[in-house]
Amino acid sequence: RDLHVNALLTGEVRPHGNTLDVSAELVRADDGSQIWGEHYSTPMGDAVSLQGRITADASRVIRGRLAGEQQQISKRGTDDNVAYELYLKGRYAWNKQTPESLETAEHLFQQAIARDSHYALAYVGLADTYLMFVTFSDAPAAEALPKAKAAASRALEIDDSLAEAYASLGMTQFNYWQWSDAEKNFRRSIELNPNYATAHDWYSTYLVTRGRMAEALEQIKRAQQLDPLSSIIAADVGAVEAMNGNVTTAIHELEQVVKLDPGLPIAHQWLGFSYSLAGRQNDYVAETMKEVSSSQWTNLAHANLAFALSKAGRRAEAAGEAQKVLANRNQPGIEPMCVAGAYMAIGDHDHAIEWLAKGVDRRMGTMTYITWPPWFDDIQHDPRYEALLRRMGLR
Repeated sequence: RDLHVNALLTGEVRPHGNTLDVSAELVRADDGSQIWGEHYSTPMGDAVSLQGRITADASRVIRGRLAGEQQQISKRGTDDNVAYELYLKGRYAWNKQTPESLETAEHLFQQAIARDSHYALAYVGLADTYLMFVTFSDAPAAEALPKAKAAASRALEIDDSLAEAYASLGMTQFNYWQWSDAEKNFRRSIELNPNYATAHDWYSTYLVTRGRMAEALEQIKRAQQLDPLSSIIAADVGAVEAMNGNVTTAIHELEQVVKLDPGLPIAHQWLGFSYSLAGRQNDYVAETMKEVSSSQWTNLAHANLAFALSKAGRRAEAAGEAQKVLANRNQPGIEPMCVAGAYMAIGDHDHAIEWLAKGVDRRMGTMTYITWPPWFDDIQHDPRYEALLRRMGLR
């Protein structure tokens, strides 16, 4: 009812040795009465083709209204059941968004591609994994982003009508600050598949960075409506609500996320930020401690913890945590955003701006979030900071 659904395709899947038994039925959402039902029995290796059969049968019942969906499934799928299973496992790992889970996802998507080199969705999964490496691990953006672009481009070579691939390409262009191209591809993805929640989610991220907050909230709400069980999308709803000034709503949303998915670093990060906006600095520290633990001690998490400790007045502890990041500042691939955040935690605004300028000079991927965290609130009116935003096309 909340999703304005008229009918549901549901059923059961039961394996028996080398055989897969599937019962499927189409039922009315309002009263649960059956519109159509069928039972299928197929060898395990034919599970992928069975999806097409069920889609086709259900489509005929509702007079072809799912014909477009049926065509999409047949074009973007694979006939290799093992490749399909590897893809599903890869998406499961990808959704955890920790450094370790992303490495697992990368390996699984590569295995799927090794089995079927024309499996477009597996290339999309690989692209999405490289994109998340930029944010949720210490992998250098200069290494991850070209891989993401190559994988998304390969998916479009295989199928140039694949909505998921356009969203991945758009997110890659977002990280390269190719603003108009990114928006074009986000909108193209949504045009091809209005029900692809990730496209709405990532388009919302783009809109926040561009300062179009009302549109961003509309897009992330649509993403949540399409995928109400996604912890990642729910966390992003909280983030956008917080940046729209709806702090109480943000805290409520994010507290629910961490309760259901306590291992998701981004949820702890944004809940901590929201507590800070509400003046609850000790809660900010406590939540950021959980982020550090779940993110496996990345530079980003250390910088955030240093900033949280600073906001809570715990200067000595903040300096110690910031030093863990600053000790790595001359290592190849270190994200200048993290170094700048560490300097902000100890009140060194000049060095913070210096490192932000290095990030702009190198066109580092994470610099797209320069207006997001609360780290740089104290320098937002500094002409040097404004000049950097203009260089990035954000003013």
